[in-house]
Amino acid sequence: MKTIRITRGKEKAYDEHKIKVYINNNFVGKLKQNETKEFQIQTETIEIFAKTLLIYKSPTEKFQCEENSEIEIKMNPSVSIHPILIIFPFIPIYIQIMTQLDNLYLRIAASVVLLSLLIWSIIQSRRAMKRGILISKK
Repeated sequence: MKTIRITRGKEKAYDEHKIKVYINNNFVGKLKQNETKEFQIQTETIEIFAKTLLIYKSPTEKFQCEENSEIEIKMNPSVSIHPILIIFPFIPIYIQIMTQLDNLYLRIAASVVLLSLLIWSIIQSRRAMKRGILISKK
């Protein structure tokens, strides 16, 4: 049996998400911010992934583990704001344009801009959900 240590360091922005850790597709525990846990494993090669309750998860990583290996799990800093939130400030502007202006071309242009922002934010949020957690070996 080998011991691995999984840490979740202190992140720049406080995050209340508890990260669920899975080793070889088995749930082993939850990590809060600035917490370290040790786990006993039987194999030398492990597959590890992590996810939060609803939104973010990490790609599955494979590691060769020696005795007292240390693995770091952290939230991806490039995913600080969920991309779907970017569209919300444009909704009142869109409503204002649709109700106040009589120009058909401006209405069509506003609809195209809002639709393209919606599609972009959905694509970006799908990417963020798949790579929202980073796993690395120390």
